[in-house]
Amino acid sequence: MAGMRALVIGNRDDADVGVLGEWTDLRGFTRQGVDREDGGLPSLDGVDILISMGSLWRVNDPELAPVLQPEQALLQEAVAADVPVLAICFGMQQLTVAFGGEVFGTAKPEIGFRVLPAADPAIPTGPWLQYHYDACHLPPGATELARNDHGLQAYRLGSALAVQFHPEVDRSVLSRWTDESADELQALGFARTLLLDEADDHAGASREAALTLFDRFWSDRPAVQTGARDPR
Repeated sequence: MAGMRALVIGNRDDADVGVLGEWTDLRGFTRQGVDREDGGLPSLDGVDILISMGSLWRVNDPELAPVLQPEQALLQEAVAADVPVLAICFGMQQLTVAFGGEVFGTAKPEIGFRVLPAADPAIPTGPWLQYHYDACHLPPGATELARNDHGLQAYRLGSALAVQFHPEVDRSVLSRWTDESADELQALGFARTLLLDEADDHAGASREAALTLFDRFWSDRPAVQTGARDPR
């Protein structure tokens, strides 16, 4: 297990790993963070897991295409090589576009902690933080794992697991996001203090759900990539 490497792509500057950082530390990964505002992406050589994080960016913004398309190509390369990919929120939207699916703006954003309806056993029901303005249609070849009344919430595509919610979020991460977006949240009718209170109320349950999600994903990774290594 020594020497396992996690490549974490922070889209824009949003590599807030939160509970995901705790999990990678527990499982013995060395994290390599990449800030997409700096441009280039490293190769997948020696990468045991590729993680694409959330962002304030919108995947359909044409001005961002020169930044987003290289990451989409890297996601395609990772899946083709059976490198485990975890795609979170904007990362899910990037994966969706990379594999020919559609990302679209929703009538209203989905913001706040939600419990998912009963889903595939790979996906705990949460509670999960939802914080997104766009949604995805299932890309060709993917298997739907979870959905709520707002839309698609999780799918599997080869070695990739995509989730629309934010399993990585803890209170410190949400505090930064809501501070940065306080005026926008207020205009939408969301109170920052109430969101932080929700984070406090759900801290234990959402952390346990997140660690379970990450462990199930890692345990189900393709054997060709991982050989006989035990994630625990």
